[in-house]
Amino acid sequence: MLDMARQYSTDFPVAESTLVPDSSKEVVLLTGSTGAFGSYILDALLHSDDVVKIYAINHANVLTSPKVIFLDCDLSANLFGLDYWVYHEPTEDVTSVIHNAWRVDSNISLASLEPLIRGTRRLIDFSLTCRMAPRFVFTSSAGIFRNTQGSSYAAAEAFLADPAISAGWGYGESKWVAEYILEEVAKSTTLKPVVVRTGQLTGGTNGAWNVKEWFPLLVKSSEDVKYLPDIPDCVSWIPIDIAAKALVEFRFSKCRYIHLLHPRHVAASVILQRVASTLSIPLVPYSQWIDAISQTALEEGSDHAVTKTPVLWLLEFFHSQGATSNREAFGFPSLQTTNLEQSVTLGNLYQLGVGDVDKWLSYW
Repeated sequence: MLDMARQYSTDFPVAESTLVPDSSKEVVLLTGSTGAFGSYILDALLHSDDVVKIYAINHANVLTSPKVIFLDCDLSANLFGLDYWVYHEPTEDVTSVIHNAWRVDSNISLASLEPLIRGTRRLIDFSLTCRMAPRFVFTSSAGIFRNTQGSSYAAAEAFLADPAISAGWGYGESKWVAEYILEEVAKSTTLKPVVVRTGQLTGGTNGAWNVKEWFPLLVKSSEDVKYLPDIPDCVSWIPIDIAAKALVEFRFSKCRYIHLLHPRHVAASVILQRVASTLSIPLVPYSQWIDAISQTALEEGSDHAVTKTPVLWLLEFFHSQGATSNREAFGFPSLQTTNLEQSVTLGNLYQLGVGDVDKWLSYW
């Protein structure tokens, strides 16, 4: 991890400009706008009165809007794989960069994600050659705090110096490497990135939550085995549309690191009791639920069991996610959230409740 991070953290270009952009006429370059979170970020930008133009780095034109210019390119390639003049046109007017593109895969190695690291470095170089000094927001993940079991404190909104805390999961490792590069660029150039570590995102206003994510899979598989795990502690899950609006606001933040969680956590039992009631299945201790899920694999054979009980794809993950000290429900790390005060959107955000759960279940 550290070797890769150092490889991409040398010889940064000298910034072309220190001109401060006009915040009332924002031109934003956004990566990853076709994914679930990225589509909500794009929508938030489209509805921002101060944003006059958006360069969306995509592989397809997904909508028609006079505000949006789609660029089909490869961030990991020289000049993003674009013609010279096409590449340099955005450098003339971009005022903010939001780097959200990443591959989410629980079973992929850091080496396989190196093109994303290379793309991050090329995006940094692009930003340093812009006519105005752009703001730079990077969507990281609370998953970098993978190995904090037993910690007696909430993880700080600061650079994570020890790569061992992120080790063991390629996705989290790659986010740590990107954060290291951004920390180095902040030390040695005029670029001052904002690293936003997102926690668990839930369905938005219509409840849309990808059925292939871990919690929808947990619910589906619990319905099949007729048990739902009863988990103590709280959750700080945040609706995806709200998180996107907050992230767009954070481009003006002076903070280097922000943990994007729900500012008003709620007991996990509020969510689980509603699911159990709706599906008419009992809540049981976590260990009993894990045993029931594991027994399914033994009785039916791995291939058939995974088809019937898809959460088995994540069985190793769930084995490690039981109740642990100083962590949220399902083993999520406890994080400081002081810098959330910078978001107007989060100031009056309601707690998650049974109405949210009902919308998720209706979508699934």
